[in-house]
Amino acid sequence: MTCFQRTVMLMPGLAVLALLPVTGCETAPYLRQRGIEAYDDARYERAEKLFGEAVDIDPGAWQGHMYLGLAHLQREQFIGAQHELELALTMNPDTDRSPEILDALAAAIYGQSDAAALHALLDQACANYGTTHDYLRQARFLIKLGDLDNARIALGKAASFAAPADPDAQLAIADFYESVGNTEKVIHALRRALYIDPDNRHIQQRLRGYGVIPGPTAALAPTP
Repeated sequence: MTCFQRTVMLMPGLAVLALLPVTGCETAPYLRQRGIEAYDDARYERAEKLFGEAVDIDPGAWQGHMYLGLAHLQREQFIGAQHELELALTMNPDTDRSPEILDALAAAIYGQSDAAALHALLDQACANYGTTHDYLRQARFLIKLGDLDNARIALGKAASFAAPADPDAQLAIADFYESVGNTEKVIHALRRALYIDPDNRHIQQRLRGYGVIPGPTAALAPTP
């Protein structure tokens, strides 16, 4: 029995003609939900197909373009991912999913080895939103591009815009200096992270790995 048949049986008072525009259960929200389930199960090819069908039915829904872009990205369809993610961002630039869309869009552009376009996107995101997450994204991809000097600047900006209880920027700074072998600055950043989040066991463990006992005297207040 199809979804359409069940619907008619459950609602006999409704005119059948009123239900005809919907083909079975294949509405865009239904297809997106099935796509999300496939995506969460790492069945990306299936998710891509379902999200594509949802976009065909409802091309004006930014969510459909976002999900299709994410599925394309998982399948390394970088050009298609960029197209869909840009559409999603253009349709709704201020959704709470915007940071995630921008993360994926940066990855799609990086996957095409288009450094100029990636720089432009990262700069524009920081100009438009200017959050810690935007500067951390910028730093992350600048590191991938080998632009360590500007990555260091972006990390500094991320720390300056960080919320008082958010240690992520200091942890990213620690990761950066760990990658270039500057132990002194790794410890310095971890001590600042400890000040921000003194009960964080991950921070405590990392400090112990450098021979620092993570007590109150080890914590270091971030400077403006």
